[in-house]
Amino acid sequence: MLTSKQRAELRGQANSLEPIFQVGKNGLTDAFLAQLEGAIALRELMKIKILRETSPVDARTAADEIAAHLQADVVQVIGNIIVLYRENPELHKPEPKKKADPHKKPATKKGRAYEKKEPAKKSERSERSFTVDRGGRSNRQGQRGGRGKK
Repeated sequence: MLTSKQRAELRGQANSLEPIFQVGKNGLTDAFLAQLEGAIALRELMKIKILRETSPVDARTAADEIAAHLQADVVQVIGNIIVLYRENPELHKPEPKKKADPHKKPATKKGRAYEKKEPAKKSERSERSFTVDRGGRSNRQGQRGGRGKK
């Protein structure tokens, strides 16, 4: 069962999809449902179009029957378009990490190897040390702090 946030996210993703199946005059046959089974296993999210003039079932009835057969969730039914979702855990498996090859050269950018640079020494950094008192005034020369007169 999908939450409303998950359903909204899936509706957004399905917005750019084109219907890949059509339910026509033959209705929901076993061959048609078998094709849907294979497609939803690969895609997880898909659209199905119901041909209103020729189909013996309406969109809501077809959506419920298909979802029950595929064990999927009906994301949305708008007009004659059905959006279905069924999660496939195999598509979300993390890829195994590859071990680093000790003989491989380091990554390069424009022919130069990346080198880790050390931070600049304290003597090379510009030192600016000054204090600010509670009134917002600074002891730094050339600056007025706070709301003093100009």
